[in-house]
Amino acid sequence: VTIEHPNALRALHQEFVHAGAEVLQVLTFYASENKLAQIGYANRLGEINSAAVRIAREVAGKDIPVAGNLSLTWKYEEGSPSAAAECRRLFGGQIRFQMGEGVDFFIRGTFLQLGEALIALERMKKTGLPVMVTLAFEGPKTRDGKTPGEVARALEGAGADIVGTNCFMDPAHMLPVVAEMRKAVKCFVAAQPV
Repeated sequence: VTIEHPNALRALHQEFVHAGAEVLQVLTFYASENKLAQIGYANRLGEINSAAVRIAREVAGKDIPVAGNLSLTWKYEEGSPSAAAECRRLFGGQIRFQMGEGVDFFIRGTFLQLGEALIALERMKKTGLPVMVTLAFEGPKTRDGKTPGEVARALEGAGADIVGTNCFMDPAHMLPVVAEMRKAVKCFVAAQPV
């Protein structure tokens, strides 16, 4: 959509603004090299990520911040240095093209494991921009067995400006997760429900 139907993406961002959005998030979830390769677009990583930022920036104007957005990789394996290196490489590709178009900060979410979230945070913090990282809790813990409080403390300790949870749960199930995170950290806490 970003490169083949840019007017549709532009219209969507305009609807967000008209609805009162105070931030426009670049719509690049799964716009990483490995996910784009699954649909024949791996060689268009830069074009897609750059266009997504340009379109959001155009609609945002000078008054609304634009947040870069990274995808979870599905490549993370706990304890695997080669998997961690691949995650860093994939995150780096998206970051490079989004930074080239001038994002104001980064939002990254839907991580299922703390380890991958920490790798993404490490890469995003190297930009010098503020970073928000959220995890998806399929139950009371992450896939790697971490509680919301443990996740929040680890991310805050690694430099996240905002920690939180997102879209795998409805608001009723998300509230206890957010409450536990709020008690665990001093930084801002985000809730991005379904």
